[in-house]
Amino acid sequence: MPYTLIFLESPHRLLDSLEDILETLGDRQICIAREMTKLYEEYFRGNISEAFAYFKSKQPRGEFTLVIAGKKKEENETWAEEELLKAIKQALKKDKSAKEISAELAESSGWNKKEIYNLVNKIK
Repeated sequence: MPYTLIFLESPHRLLDSLEDILETLGDRQICIAREMTKLYEEYFRGNISEAFAYFKSKQPRGEFTLVIAGKKKEENETWAEEELLKAIKQALKKDKSAKEISAELAESSGWNKKEIYNLVNKIK
């Protein structure tokens, strides 16, 4: 998921949650806020694996808010042109406009909206 994720967690489940998040999402950047807006407010910033090690050595206390960075698109995650053309043809069968198709596919394909828009208009 390319979106930032936010979770609220209790001190009793923090380590288990960090372990599950690490296994599921990978070693992303995380900010863990403890006791936000209170006297003992504290922040941890780093990778999820570092957070797990930190809170394993220091007993978690208080309420926690976990803010996890979204997955960054990498250059090799951009769809091949053939794959994009196939997705455009499927979207055209659903009577979607070129603007709708380009907006939807730009997010998942890694292609620029204008490039997709131009391809849609060539196929029509």
